[in-house]
Amino acid sequence: MIKFLKDFMKSLWIISILLTIPTLLFVDFTKNIIWNNWTYYFIIILLISLIYWIIRTLPLKNINIKIKNKLNVIIKYWDLFSEKGIIVIPVNEYFDTIVDDEIISKNTIHWQFINKYFLWDTRELDNKIKIELNNIESIEKNNSRKKWKKNKYKLWTSIKIRLNNEQVAILIVLSKFNSNNTAYIKRWYSYNINIEFQNFFILMLEWIYKYSQWKNVNISLIWSWLSWLPLDKQKNLEYILFLIYLYSWILKDRNELIQIILHKDNKKEISLNKINTF
Repeated sequence: MIKFLKDFMKSLWIISILLTIPTLLFVDFTKNIIWNNWTYYFIIILLISLIYWIIRTLPLKNINIKIKNKLNVIIKYWDLFSEKGIIVIPVNEYFDTIVDDEIISKNTIHWQFINKYFLWDTRELDNKIKIELNNIESIEKNNSRKKWKKNKYKLWTSIKIRLNNEQVAILIVLSKFNSNNTAYIKRWYSYNINIEFQNFFILMLEWIYKYSQWKNVNISLIWSWLSWLPLDKQKNLEYILFLIYLYSWILKDRNELIQIILHKDNKKEISLNKINTF
């Protein structure tokens, strides 16, 4: 209720100023018309203020933020895989492709990516991954993984997979497994997750600078990484924007576009109206 009154009074203040300017410019009109009908005038101001407040508080579906006059960041509710350009896909340290909901959970971008593009034949994806990893040395071979891939790669390892003429996927290692093949991002980074998450954005911006060729870069929100921080999803999104702002110097004078794609289910927890520009 307090927020409602505060926002409404702000709208009323803005409209009142806008309507006061012409009354000062046209004194005779003000004297003969407005002051003789001040009640109607006041009601009109209230109605206009209310309409303005309603329009201003309607939930935004997307926002465009300009960072340091060179980097465009668009945040919107949309389908990540319908976007053209580069799509960043967080994967595990083995680059697994078996979508059995055991190693790759159904609620991850990793699973959605495979289901979208390689559902009927993951061998094509396996071949592309094998070619890309050919010159990248693995850090360990885990023979205990009977039906899954055995070569383990270090954190931040990334490869490029061309999906079609309009889309390229960047698969980047963001999660690790313990001896029971259970992802343990939280525990492994409980003391240092903030620094590691910042490293992710540094590497991502460096990659954009070197290889994006001015294509749109599309990322999702990686809640599994941020869930350890004592922040709600609204603050998590703002934190991500802050990191992009903080390390945007990496792009130097390049004009790039990063799109943060939000799932529609996040509308109850995230308000784009509350995002402050930089």
